[in-house]
Amino acid sequence: MPSTPRFSFAFALGCATLATLSVTAWSATTLQQPLNAPPQRCKVLAITDGDTLLCDINGDGIGQKATEKIRLLQVDTPEIHHSHRNPTGQPQPFGPQAAAFTTAELLGKVVRLQTDKRPNDRYGRVLALVYREDLPANQTEVVYSLTQGKVSQRTVPSRQVSHNQRLLAKGLATTMIISPNKTNAEAFKAIERYAAQQRLGLWANANLLPSEDTPLAEPKRGKNHTPPTQP
Repeated sequence: MPSTPRFSFAFALGCATLATLSVTAWSATTLQQPLNAPPQRCKVLAITDGDTLLCDINGDGIGQKATEKIRLLQVDTPEIHHSHRNPTGQPQPFGPQAAAFTTAELLGKVVRLQTDKRPNDRYGRVLALVYREDLPANQTEVVYSLTQGKVSQRTVPSRQVSHNQRLLAKGLATTMIISPNKTNAEAFKAIERYAAQQRLGLWANANLLPSEDTPLAEPKRGKNHTPPTQP
């Protein structure tokens, strides 16, 4: 179960594309690493949706769904397939954009997986922060966060920014913090607050935004949306 309650709120279903996301931002807070075991490296073979992928961990060239399915840690993207959280089977707002962004960024790439205290969920999926290994060592990015109402920024190496953070920064995901995997939870919430303040992605038409002193709110993603109970 999520570590804090989450509130649903109305969210317009207008047509929006990644081209409208003119600001890129993520946490200026240095993430604590290593989280758990030494990171694993693997090649991304397939994208299921914005926060789920298949990765060739054992090097045999085949993504085994039982052991090599990766669920992005501490974030949640809108659904694009039929599930108990999406009974209509229709893509939820910004679900296709999140999936397209993850595909463009990760498919075919060699990535680094970093797990937290609990490396797998009850389905056996690996819960991980995912970092691109192909980015130039000297490439840097200006990163932003919102803490106590103040925007902070600094420049960091791109290899230190996870795909999980980038999804939050573009407003294509919300935070999902599930115990005991709470390392860097506040840093991720700071990214979400900044994206919400900037009205990026799924926050564009939200009528309630996350604040410093209340549990983070989650945009309603469709008529039949229910709050998440698992990653």
